[in-house]
Amino acid sequence: MLDEAELRVLFGRSFSRWWELTAGVRQDLRPRPSHTWFAVGVHGLAPQWFEIDANLYVGPAGHTAARVEAEYELLLTNRLVLQPLLELSLAGKDDPDRGIGAGLSTGEVGFRLRYEVRREMAPYAGVVWHRKLFGTADFARAQGRDVGGWHFVAGLRTWF
Repeated sequence: MLDEAELRVLFGRSFSRWWELTAGVRQDLRPRPSHTWFAVGVHGLAPQWFEIDANLYVGPAGHTAARVEAEYELLLTNRLVLQPLLELSLAGKDDPDRGIGAGLSTGEVGFRLRYEVRREMAPYAGVVWHRKLFGTADFARAQGRDVGGWHFVAGLRTWF
């Protein structure tokens, strides 16, 4: 079953050698009801080649959210990449319709394996341990849903 699905379209502009400012939109397709968010953030390489992606989202009815992702790329071959990752999400206020509580709402730790058909296009698959936290976990428990566990993820990473 598909619990979460989102689409992000971001435009980036470099402001230093390793960092760029990004802006665009994010469409949450699941959980329902869907939301469209304005997104602004930074993306770049921190020391020791950790890739950082930090975004602030502003949505309908005064909803705000933030997400910080940290990844590292381990090259197994020239085209096959193993990518450990850590992600934390925060919500500005409760959204009971979507089961999201204010504050630190979710955390993820996992691995993705991607094959770069071209550098600009790479399908990936992986496993992620996902956990709903604090108020979001309380909403999930009240609805009789799981608060966390292992999940399979798949997608297509593209850029141009």
